[in-house]
Amino acid sequence: PTEATIENFVRAAHTLKSTSATVGATELSALAASLEENGKERAFTEIAKQLPALRETSMTAEAELKKLYT
Repeated sequence: PTEATIENFVRAAHTLKSTSATVGATELSALAASLEENGKERAFTEIAKQLPALRETSMTAEAELKKLYT
């Protein structure tokens, strides 16, 4: 990946970390923090391993938030 792509990934992970923490999705926030750090370290293998958990955790957080706001 290009340097710009990596920077965008790190920024997106940081935003997800902060936003998740704000709405109380602590598990998602912790996972995003790990992704952010792995992005900074260019640990692409670790990032790839975390993507299934990211999908599952974000879907769970979304479902929980929908219960609160519908």
